[in-house]
Amino acid sequence: MNLSRQTLFRLALAYLYYGATFCGMLPVHYQGSRFEWCEFRLLWSITAGLFSMAAIGYSFYWIVILISYPVMEIVRYLFYCEFIIRFGVILVGYLSTWFYHKRLITFGNILLEVLDELKPFRIPTWIDRKLAAYGLLKLVFVDVFMCMLFAVNFHFNGEHDPVPLFERVTNVYVVFMMAQVSNACLLSLYMAAHLYRCINWQVRITLCFVLSTTLSMLCRQYFRVTEFIRGIFGVYGIPLALINLNQFVVIVSRIYFVYVSVILELRHEFDINVHRYINSVLYLSFEVIHFVYLISAAELVKKRAGKTMTYLNEFFEIDSEDTLAVKIETFSYALSVNRLDVSLYGLYSMGFTLLFSMSTAIALKLIVLVQIQLKE
Repeated sequence: MNLSRQTLFRLALAYLYYGATFCGMLPVHYQGSRFEWCEFRLLWSITAGLFSMAAIGYSFYWIVILISYPVMEIVRYLFYCEFIIRFGVILVGYLSTWFYHKRLITFGNILLEVLDELKPFRIPTWIDRKLAAYGLLKLVFVDVFMCMLFAVNFHFNGEHDPVPLFERVTNVYVVFMMAQVSNACLLSLYMAAHLYRCINWQVRITLCFVLSTTLSMLCRQYFRVTEFIRGIFGVYGIPLALINLNQFVVIVSRIYFVYVSVILELRHEFDINVHRYINSVLYLSFEVIHFVYLISAAELVKKRAGKTMTYLNEFFEIDSEDTLAVKIETFSYALSVNRLDVSLYGLYSMGFTLLFSMSTAIALKLIVLVQIQLKE
């Protein structure tokens, strides 16, 4: 990796690290190539969390009261659901961080140790260049650029917007906060996918050169990566499940809100500012992109974790020393009983199946809502 790419990658990691620290979502300290417990950061996390939840609750209350809705009550209730779920994401996200901050330190150090163990193998730096580009694209154009568009849209709508500036700024801050929880899971998935690929690369080289000791080490690191990704999703599983629920509700409510508003405007029964349309489309796009990124990253982790078994099977019947044959058989058996999907407490698995099922459910809900609107 050349110097410019290294600098860009470090800036992205610094943005994630300091952004999460500023919001209070990362109450740990990175020092000497290890994550350590920090009393000051934990106190800052609790202070920032309590202040954020108070400000968010206050802002949501006034936004719900001050903004206008179409005459259909179901549109109002969908927006209520959005606000409640978003507040729940922030609340549960902070609680998970406070109660499980020691586990976050453990899993973070597991990741650093695996990276350190794999350094001597000199794995090519180009191996995941495309994956890094996807992550940087998401950070720049989704997190930063779209949050700026929210702020710009609110600025130009200032004269016609009944909601005060503080409440609108807090609303943008909530979107940024939810992105921090989503980014923690997405970064974990990308790191796991990268490490699985590095392990797969080295497994093939190890088997070609008949190195049983190295294979044992790779087996150990493989399951440490699995422990890391399961641990992170164990900590952030409930907030992520609420984020997925919020994404489902947002997609349904915003599409339906725009549809109903356009119909009522054409009938001259409801007047809405164009900036509210823009805001709805921006927020809808933001949540859809986040959802697709999470699903594709989880599917990539599953695919790369499964490739290890494929590489081992290629060498299963080779004539080799007994030690290597036993190592291959042991590693293969451990992989065969290992679940490769990214599951949230057994409720559902992150993958393309979830994407297709959610798309179908959204389409059905919109059909039902449109039928209700036509009857009225």
